[in-house]
Amino acid sequence: IPHRRIMDLHAWVAERGGIVHRADVLEHGVTARALRSAVSAGVVERVRRSWIATASAPPDLRAAAEATARVACVSAARHRGWWMPPDADDRLHLHLSPHAASPGSERAVLHWSRAIGVVHARRLVESVEDGLQHIADCQRREVALVLWEDAVRVEGLSPRLLQRIAWRSPAARELASALTGLMGSGLETLFLDRLRPWNVSVRVQVPLL
Repeated sequence: IPHRRIMDLHAWVAERGGIVHRADVLEHGVTARALRSAVSAGVVERVRRSWIATASAPPDLRAAAEATARVACVSAARHRGWWMPPDADDRLHLHLSPHAASPGSERAVLHWSRAIGVVHARRLVESVEDGLQHIADCQRREVALVLWEDAVRVEGLSPRLLQRIAWRSPAARELASALTGLMGSGLETLFLDRLRPWNVSVRVQVPLL
């Protein structure tokens, strides 16, 4: 197999986040023989049976592939670029189906649950909806509210649409009802939420003449 074609595969995988499903590689036109040659040459690595990664693949995605899971909860929020409170949990969170075998990872926080949102089988990050549900159930309310509000901002979500979802816990339903969609930053959400017990009325994003 020409060296150039093998290196082209490395660049292609790197451009797609550093780790891709084997089926995507084959659909791209790479033959099984060429893929084996690239793995043997150390240009890319095989993660379990189904994933192909570069050496610099993000650790969270690699861990999800190794566990046959998806990046979840605050880890999914961090991966998507939502603003993280300074004291947010920095452990890896993974989402597994209810009957999945334990991956044997002592470092990861594992969420066994049925998926709410639809995610392609070849993706390693859970849906936005599942991320919000896990955050609601797993994190302190203040941290969860910041992440929910930033999800609305970053993902372009409608608070009304989120309020129509059949959330699976009182915590998630309460957060959905508390959303404004008007917060310009996580710090603004923190500030206003901390005024809530004082019954201080504050208007946000007020147009100035």
